[in-house]
Amino acid sequence: ALPGADRGDEIGALARALQGVNRAAVDARRVAAALDGSPQPVMIVDETGRVVFANAALETAFRPLLPRLPGAPEGARSLVGLPVSALHDDPSVFTRTDRRGAGLLEIADRRFGLSVNEIHGADGARLGHAVAWRDRTVALEAEARISAVLAEVREGDFTGRLEPEADDPFMRHVAESVNAISELAGDFFEDFEVAVANLSAGRLTARMPERHAGRFGEAAARYNAAAERLSGTLADIARASGEMGVAGAEISGGLGALSSRTEAQAASLGETAATMEE
Repeated sequence: ALPGADRGDEIGALARALQGVNRAAVDARRVAAALDGSPQPVMIVDETGRVVFANAALETAFRPLLPRLPGAPEGARSLVGLPVSALHDDPSVFTRTDRRGAGLLEIADRRFGLSVNEIHGADGARLGHAVAWRDRTVALEAEARISAVLAEVREGDFTGRLEPEADDPFMRHVAESVNAISELAGDFFEDFEVAVANLSAGRLTARMPERHAGRFGEAAARYNAAAERLSGTLADIARASGEMGVAGAEISGGLGALSSRTEAQAASLGETAATMEE
């Protein structure tokens, strides 16, 4: 407490006023420190459309973009002090709190989503706007790559792979999952192609490896069972064909013997007839 703040005269009133100003300043510094330490890029725009605060995360994100902003003065090193018209040709995007249907903000080669909130003083008067930025560039590029790989999968091509995003745990998990799905499907169809090639070449003892899980494992097991039945059926046909060959040979031999006996009997009858005529 300031000395004299408990007095009832003008000095006391001044001390209390200064004490209130000091508390407000401490609160403002506390808020500014919290915003500056936030990983979320944030800026504050006053009612004249000028940037009066930009936290460290936003300054870092815009440092490589500042020289490419057509409205930024040459040699600008900070967003603070710039009019929002230097950031975008439509300054109203930084004051529009209703973001429904709003597209992404394109600045240089980056694309941002914005969240805008009004700032009001103790008397209710509007003091400006707080603008939170979200860089969607990397996520959109990753989404495009994921869509391309999934399109290949729909066309039966399982060779496409995604590079996991090191800085985004969610996108890294998505990429690893898509890669795992493509690898599982690719391995299965590779084994299936080999099995069908063996079957078409007459190698009926070849089977699909039992390394697949889920529906792929069930399909491999059914293929192997079908190949086993086909192999057994063809073996039965070959065995029956062999037995029929043996039986045919026996029948042929029997017919040959019968023919010989018939010829012999015919000759004997011929001799008997000749004798009787004499």
